[in-house]
Amino acid sequence: MKNISGSVKPRILSGWEVFESEGLKLRLFTARLDKKGPLPLVLVNHGGGGMDDIYEHMSVHLASLGYAVACLNFRGYYGSEGKQEYGKGEIRDVLNLVDFLKARDYVDINRIGMFGYSRGGLHALLAAERSDDFKVLVIWSAPVDVAELSRLHPFIMDLVGGSPEELPDEYYMRSPINFVEDINSRLLIIHGELDIVVPTHQALRLTERLKELGKDFEFKILPGEGHTMGPEGFNLAWKETVAFLNRFLRP
Repeated sequence: MKNISGSVKPRILSGWEVFESEGLKLRLFTARLDKKGPLPLVLVNHGGGGMDDIYEHMSVHLASLGYAVACLNFRGYYGSEGKQEYGKGEIRDVLNLVDFLKARDYVDINRIGMFGYSRGGLHALLAAERSDDFKVLVIWSAPVDVAELSRLHPFIMDLVGGSPEELPDEYYMRSPINFVEDINSRLLIIHGELDIVVPTHQALRLTERLKELGKDFEFKILPGEGHTMGPEGFNLAWKETVAFLNRFLRP
């Protein structure tokens, strides 16, 4: 296919491969244009519902804009080995993945961003609190206080291995609100006004702490939207996401 300038439009290279982290074989979806790098890299983190087609579509769309994209199917999900740990082993997997991808010649190691929805946003925040590799983060509907959230969703206690009272240290280290001072990435935070799965006040707590610390962030509340966005809310959030990535990673 040719574009209006008459040049040949690069095709998108995309597909699944196996990525190994801590001895676990994890499924990894990657997408990028068939062209020489270096390309800015964006990690796409799926939510607690697991990897579905929307994350592949998002990844391919970003690839068409000039990004190298990697979407990890986290441990314990759909063909990836291991068990879900809700913000512990998954963070090591993210950081191991970044090191793995930085060795690829098409990746610009100085332009790395990360997107995360819901639990994927939790993973993104925790990873950014432990690494300065990420220039930007985009967080949709993400929890920041896991102890508080576990009282609303008891399944979290099963994944962590006990209650906040029984395992306070485990919940503390899984809660990004406790480590905001360590985030050096620019952030775009998007949350539905009516979210009752991850209540909107968790996002407000995060933004208040970021403001206290003088961090660089943008915050968008989506009126009338819940945790799962409708088409209008999703399209608006995605438009904001792409614009933010383009502004700071510049493919």
